[in-house]
Amino acid sequence: MPRTPDLNRVVNGFQDSIDRILATWRDQETHRGVLGVSTVQAASSAALTSIATSWEQFRSDWHKKAIARDATQFRIELVRRAKVSMEVSEPGRDLVVALRDLGLDLDINLEKYPSVATINRLRDAKDQNVSFRSREESDRASTRDLAPTLAARAMSLTFADWQVLQVMIATRNAIAHGSPRSMTALRSVLAVTARSGPADLRGLGRVSRRVSPSGIGAYLCASIPWDGGRSTRVLAIGGYVRDLGDKFRV
Repeated sequence: MPRTPDLNRVVNGFQDSIDRILATWRDQETHRGVLGVSTVQAASSAALTSIATSWEQFRSDWHKKAIARDATQFRIELVRRAKVSMEVSEPGRDLVVALRDLGLDLDINLEKYPSVATINRLRDAKDQNVSFRSREESDRASTRDLAPTLAARAMSLTFADWQVLQVMIATRNAIAHGSPRSMTALRSVLAVTARSGPADLRGLGRVSRRVSPSGIGAYLCASIPWDGGRSTRVLAIGGYVRDLGDKFRV
C-alpha cells in the first residue's frame, strides 16, 4: 500500500514558502532609501504574485493528497463523471438506462489508498493544478472528492477568508495582465471590500481612489490599520493567507 500523504507537511511547505517571500520583501523595504520607492513597489507586486502562486499550488497539492488519504468519496465521484460522459451519446444513454433497469451499476476499481501519482493522473490529467476560483467551486469539489473529515477542513474557510483571497487573486491578475478587464475586476473587488467587507479587512479595499496598472505597487506598499496596529497591504495579505494554511492541518 502506498504511504499515506502527510497533509501537515504540505501545510508546512506552503507556510515556509510564504515566510521566505515576506522575509525577502521586508529586507527590500528596509533598504527603501537605497533601492528607491519604485523598486520597492515593484518588489511588492512580485511578492504578491509569488504569494498567490504559492497559495494556488498549495491548494491543488493539498486537495490531491487529501484524496489519496482516503479515495472512497472520490471513487463515487469518478463513477458519476463516467455516467455523465456516457450520457453525451445515444449509445451511452441506452447503456445507462439498461444498467439501471437491470439493477446493475458501474464501478471503478480504485483502491481506498491510491498513490498520489494515480490521483494526479485522475484529478489533474493535464498537470495544470486543481483550481478553485470561488468559495462555491471549492466547497463543491471538496464535497465531491474528499472524505467528510477532510472536506470539512477545506470548507472551514470563512467569508472573510475568501474576501482576502479574492483581493489577492484579483490583484495578481491585474499585475499579470494589466488589461481593462482585469483592472475592472480588481477595482470592483476593492470597492466591495472597502464598503461591505468585514470591518477589520476594509483597509485592503479602496473606494475613493482608483488603482491604475502602474499604481498597484503603491497600493500594496500603503500602510493600513491591521490587527490592532498597522501594516502594508502586501504584508497583511501575505500573513493572512499564510495563516489560512493552519485550517488545513489534520
